[in-house]
Amino acid sequence: MGATYEPLSEFAELAKGCDPTEFGSRIGVPVFVIYPFSTGSDGEDATASVQTLFVSAERRQIDAVRVARIQKRGSANSFADMVTIGRARNNDLVFKSPSVSKFHAYVRKGFDGNYSLTDAGSSFGTILNGAKLDARVATPLSARDEVLLGEAVRLVFVTPDLLHGFVSGQG
Repeated sequence: MGATYEPLSEFAELAKGCDPTEFGSRIGVPVFVIYPFSTGSDGEDATASVQTLFVSAERRQIDAVRVARIQKRGSANSFADMVTIGRARNNDLVFKSPSVSKFHAYVRKGFDGNYSLTDAGSSFGTILNGAKLDARVATPLSARDEVLLGEAVRLVFVTPDLLHGFVSGQG
């Protein structure tokens, strides 16, 4: 069974009446906001900035925007120190796209508390802020980083405090 993703509206509801610190402790981990991906008629990417994603989420149905917590999913796999991403159902974050490899990439939290993203040698590659990642080389993640898995899965790395700002209208 694959991972399930929460609607952004649940995070907006959670943010009501709590400050960023309390919100962060309730969430516990950073998240990937999953773009409602679309392509233009010429095949070019038609997504917008991170800020536009959240603004448009307010205008559209907020439940259409999904959020994936960056955390282990039970006993999905034996890689205890990494959150795995891929098409196979034994990953922690599962994306059923033909351009996402069975084991595509992974996220690790370092001893310093910072997160990194590593392409696991995927067939279609992992793009971070427009630059293709080298396979098996950890690359630091920062708030608002945009990640493209293969050709169709676009994510935004969001820290709990940033997410609180966006869903409470302060970001």
